[in-house]
Amino acid sequence: MNENTKATNEIEQAETFIQRMHDMELVFKYPEIREDKMRALAISQKISENIFNYSEATSIDSKKEYARSMLYYVNSAYTRGLIEVGESAITKISGLENDNKLLQDQLNECEEQNSRLKEANEKLQKENSRLEKLNEALHQTIDRFGAKRNSIPREEQ
Repeated sequence: MNENTKATNEIEQAETFIQRMHDMELVFKYPEIREDKMRALAISQKISENIFNYSEATSIDSKKEYARSMLYYVNSAYTRGLIEVGESAITKISGLENDNKLLQDQLNECEEQNSRLKEANEKLQKENSRLEKLNEALHQTIDRFGAKRNSIPREEQ
């Protein structure tokens, strides 16, 4: 991976992380033990500083630098269990699961209806074929008696 691709990837990761934090999809979790809480607070402070500096950076080189630093602290926070999935993401997933179940139910209903319609179509095609044969037999009988097909009145459709 060349340096520009790596930097672009780091910037994209930083942007994604920032967005997920803003959307409350990811949240900081602070431990109960005081020493751990102080370390967690220091890491979250470093992440916050890097997010701020990243957002204020005007050059791509500065953005790359702050993105790298931010990702270092983000990875550190992940490995310590300080970042977890937020309620917003859980709620979103739950909603999507519900939507998926409703769509699956609709799909099953449509498949059943499609099956019934196919059966009805086959029956109608068989009935149509039978009626066409009867119609042809009727016309042949009429032809034998010497009448012309067009002279027989047809029912209005």
